[in-house]
Formats: sequence, C-alpha cells, structure tokens
Amino acid sequence: MECLRLSPKDLNSRTELSIIYREQGKLPEAEKVLMESLAIDNKQLHSRTELAKIYQKQGKLPEAEKVLMESLAIDNKQLHPRTELAKIYQKQGKLPEAEKVLMESLAIDNKQLHPRTELAKIDQKQGKLPEAEKVLMESLAIDNKQLHPRTELAKIYQKQGKLPEAEKVLMESLAIDNKQLHPRTELAKIYQKQGKLPEAEKVLKELLELDKKNLQARTELAKIYQKQGKLPEAEKVLKECIEINNKDLNSRTELAKIYQKQGWNKEAERVLLESLSIDSRNLFAMAELIKVYHALKKPDICLQKVESFLSKTTIRKGGTPQSLFNNLFKLCAAFWKNDVAKKFYKQYHSILDERNLQLYRSLFENKKSR
Repeated sequence: MECLRLSPKDLNSRTELSIIYREQGKLPEAEKVLMESLAIDNKQLHSRTELAKIYQKQGKLPEAEKVLMESLAIDNKQLHPRTELAKIYQKQGKLPEAEKVLMESLAIDNKQLHPRTELAKIDQKQGKLPEAEKVLMESLAIDNKQLHPRTELAKIYQKQGKLPEAEKVLMESLAIDNKQLHPRTELAKIYQKQGKLPEAEKVLKELLELDKKNLQARTELAKIYQKQGKLPEAEKVLKECIEINNKDLNSRTELAKIYQKQGWNKEAERVLLESLSIDSRNLFAMAELIKVYHALKKPDICLQKVESFLSKTTIRKGGTPQSLFNNLFKLCAAFWKNDVAKKFYKQYHSILDERNLQLYRSLFENKKSR
C-alpha cells in the first residue's frame, strides 16, 4: 500500500497487492485492484492471469475464460494463461478442450512441467491411467526432484490397486522434502486401504504437528476413528474442523455419517441442511440427505428437495458422486415410487455409471409401476 501511495500507477505493486488480497480471501478487493491496473495499461498480461484466478475462485468460469482469451489475443505464445485455461475447461467438464490447450502449450515449450501434471489429471478423469502414468514419468525424467507429479502418480497407482508402488513413490517424495503435507494425506489413505489403521493415524498426527489447522488431515483422521468404532473421537475431530472453518463442507458430510451410524438422523439432517445452505449445489451433502430421509421415512419431502436440487445443479458424467442416484433409486424402491425413479432415470441415465444402471434395472425394469 505504501508503494502505491508513493507511485499510484505502479503496476507491479498492484499485482502483488491483488495476490495478497486473494490469499486473504478478499476477492472483491483483489478484483478491484486488478481492474484499476488494467485501466492504467490495458495490454498487461500478468494482471489478466491473476484476474482469471480470482474469477475461478468466485465460480465465474465464463468470465475467467474470456479474460484469458483476451490475454492470448495480445500474445499468443504465452504459456501460463493456457494452463489456467485448461483448469477452467476441466471444471466445465470440457476435457478435450483442456487437453488441446495443454498440447498447444507443450508444442511451444516441450520442457514444461506444469502442463504435463494437468494432462495427467485429464487422463485420470477419462480413465486413461496408463497414459497419465506415462505423462508423469516423462515429467519426472525432465526434473526428478519434482513433488507434485509424485503425488499424482501415487493416486494413479492407488486406482490401479498398486498400493506398494503408491507408498514407495510417496516415501520418495517425503525423502526429498519431509515437510510436505499432501503426500502424508495420500499415504494415510493407502494405509487405510491396506487395513493399517494405526500407521494411518500416526501419519496424520505427524501432519497435524506440521499444520494444526489442516482440515483434510482431520477429516481423514475422523474416518479412521469411524473404522475403529471410535465415534465420539471422530465427532470431536470433525467439530474442531468446523470451529476452524465454519464453511467447511467435507467435515459436515462426515459428521452426518457418524450421526447416522448412531441412529441420530435428525442431527444428521440438521448438519446436511447447514451444508446445503452454505453450498446449495453440494452433491455429497444431498446424497447423504437422501439416506437420512429414507431412514426417517420421509420420501415426499426428500423427492421435493431432490427435484429442487437437480433443477439448479449441472450434472456431468464422471463429475457426480454416484451415491446420489444409488440412494435415490433405493428410496424410490422402498416407498413404491417407481414412476418417479423412471423419470429420474430417463433424464440422467447418460451420466450414470454401470453400477447405478444395474441397480436401476434390478429394482425397476420389467416391473409394473406400483
């Protein structure tokens, strides 16, 4: 601020100030500073990239895309805007477009690392795990000290059921930098899948010594406590998450699961409705809420809420928790709502996975509406 007071037209200071505001969560202030910067010099590139990041955080994806396209119109050889553009396309479910823009970026500079990591994410979303692995191995061949590609590689190995390989690559990552947080979270997930709950708990507690306010680690710790039958301990950890960040959604979903396991469905309903008041399009909260209303024997209230929810929520294949439709079909079957299930199936069958398609067929096909 002092720099801007002395030199109001200093563009560098404005960009740095916007980054500070963004990190503090002051998005309107960050946007205002960058718009003022572009008013001083409309040909700036860095300001546009930062503005696109702010728009993404605000969920303004078309605006972010427009800003980046303007930036590339000024200088078509830029690399960073292409990576940001690819992230936007991924969020919009436009995976071919995201892949295309990253390939263009690598055609300009084939030694780039970040686009390769993003390409691997796209391949994973498309179920192309060998291709994703190949891209990441190429990236590590360029720079063997990278950390992020190793975490992505561990995710791929987990999806392939290669848990020892995933563990190995994460341990290599921690050997490079022992202060990392994300690899520890992934390592805890692997230990859980292997049934090594004490080892998973130990890794997460080490992580929380490095970052006491890490919400993901706390949520994973609560999952371990649930598996160990320690429901009061899990509840305590999740309530601490909400104290740290009252807008945290993941911890609320897990808290609702704990309440359901104890038969406290009214408490679960309250927590999930709070989640939906924070984010009215939260798919995971709605999936759990269907289960709660099933247990409470309130199918009509549930179906009204589902109708309202789906009317304002964009559903894309591969981007939806399949449990939402799984729970919905089970509720419809339990309360003789075959025609309602048929309506949902007709509208959304193209985005369902094979398990949900099989569930629908087993419950409703070749049966008369009751």
